[in-house]
Order: sequence, then C-alpha cells, then structure tokens
Amino acid sequence: MFLRGAGGNAAALGSVQGDAIRNITGQTELTRVHVFTGEGGSGALRHNISGSAQNLSHSGSNPLALRLTFDASRVVPTANENRPVNMAVRYLIRAAN
Repeated sequence: MFLRGAGGNAAALGSVQGDAIRNITGQTELTRVHVFTGEGGSGALRHNISGSAQNLSHSGSNPLALRLTFDASRVVPTANENRPVNMAVRYLIRAAN
C-alpha cells in the first residue's frame, strides 16, 4: 500500500484508492475478409464486420470489412493517471534542534 499526500487526484483522506492505468485504445480495419462473421472478440479486443456476403468478391467495390478495436478499459481499471493502490494521508514533518 502506497501512502499518497491528500489533495490533487487522491481519494478522500484515509480512504483506499484502487490501482489504474491510462486507457489505451486503437483500431484498424481489414478489407476483403472471408473468415469472420458478425461481432465478437474477447478481453480488450473487439471485432465488428461491415458489409454483406454479396461483397465477398475481390473485384467488388464494397468488400466486406473487419474493424478490430482495442480498449484496455474493457479489462482493467483506467483513470487519468497511472497509479498503484494507495491511501490518502496528511504528512506531518516534525523538526527538532
């Protein structure tokens, strides 16, 4: 458990804040796909087919297309910062001479 100074993006004083990463997203599109159908995928990956079976020909003007998307927030906690599990505290520094 990491101790984090209260304030800023920290949770309320004394409360535990879970770990998180910044979200990672992306997508790519493949055309003339003959194998996949419908929608699916697992974890952070998702695929979606657009077009119709009539467009499977390589010479067609609108080939079947597969869009692959990646979104880390589907499988892990995300936030506007990377952080370990932590607890918000107030630091007291005592000086003596």
